[in-house]
Amino acid sequence: MTLELPWQQVCADRLQRSLDTGTLPHAILLTAVAGWGERALAAWLALRLLGEDVAKQPTELAHPDLRWIVADGAEIKVDVVRDLSAFAYATPMKGAAKVIVFEDAHRLNRAAANALQNTLEEPPAGTFVILASCFPGRLLATIRSRCQRFHVVPDAALARQWLSSRYADETLDERLFAHGGAPLAVAAELAAETPPLQALLD
Repeated sequence: MTLELPWQQVCADRLQRSLDTGTLPHAILLTAVAGWGERALAAWLALRLLGEDVAKQPTELAHPDLRWIVADGAEIKVDVVRDLSAFAYATPMKGAAKVIVFEDAHRLNRAAANALQNTLEEPPAGTFVILASCFPGRLLATIRSRCQRFHVVPDAALARQWLSSRYADETLDERLFAHGGAPLAVAAELAAETPPLQALLD
């Protein structure tokens, strides 16, 4: 099992071992420094749980056992969380698991976070709730305490190697410095053909 983002391998291996031994918790908090891809790791884990090809994009799947939640504007609102209750307690339609992913989980407003607590505390059998966040400190402490955290540790050497294998750009180091070493921020900038920050300032 090799991930597209190699610096996530250590964290993914921990998750895979938990999957293999049947000890994966039902409430999972995936965290990373901004620009290191906690969303990508959440997508990988969701697809593993559903028995789908990890090369797919889960947000493009019409999968009956997956709910992928994103913010409506600046927040994830309480109505969205309340609507998940029936899904969480229903029987899986295709496999053995149902998966709920909260992208940018730190955007849960207080009412939504409070509504989520009961599901996190006593999740139904076969239902996995994955919260992905690059700002976990913004989550309620009661939410964090109900989840087992898996953190992506930055690896500057692997990030630089990954970028250089995809982009023949002499400004890689300059861009990495400007983005605090975050490889996905640099990749997005290069994909958009945006000049490096210093060139814009000049």
